[in-house]
Amino acid sequence: MPSPEMFGSYGAASPGALRTMVVVIVLADEPSSDLDEDTEQEIMALFSRIHAEEALTIVMVTHARSLVSFGTRHVEMSEGTVREDDAHARTPGAS
Repeated sequence: MPSPEMFGSYGAASPGALRTMVVVIVLADEPSSDLDEDTEQEIMALFSRIHAEEALTIVMVTHARSLVSFGTRHVEMSEGTVREDDAHARTPGAS
């Protein structure tokens, strides 16, 4: 994981100092593709931990409906059109 020191200071070092903000987004395209169920669960647990502990945004693209419960938002697309957008925040892992 990158450390804050790699990107500069979070917050002001002195009055009027420039604040540095870094946004890290993890893009996961079919992260569980071709994995056995145990490894899939390990990957999803890792994503959940990273999201909670590091406050990182993870955007996951998947065809596996069983993985939807791991997210805080669900957007379903079909033929390039948004069919469903569950914009209400929810707790990862909750159904």
